[in-house]
Amino acid sequence: MNEGSPILLGEMLVAAGMVGQNKVEAALRRAGLTGLPLGLELVLQGLLDVDMLSNCVVAQSQVRDGLLKEKAAIDALALAGKKKIQLKVAL
Repeated sequence: MNEGSPILLGEMLVAAGMVGQNKVEAALRRAGLTGLPLGLELVLQGLLDVDMLSNCVVAQSQVRDGLLKEKAAIDALALAGKKKIQLKVAL
């Protein structure tokens, strides 16, 4: 990840194994054309459900605010994705 830089949604999803790098890159290109945020584009493409998007946004916010380490956020997201549970339960 980017040490010292805010973690990006796509990077977090790839690191957690929730969405592949190629899929994120394609969704980013599409989001650039449609003007939609990446997360919504991933949901519309069926690559992510709304609950998992919410988990990822919460994790991203907690990392940015210094409440959660990046690795812990990624590990919790991976667990939440596998078990289909909320992030707070995975933490």
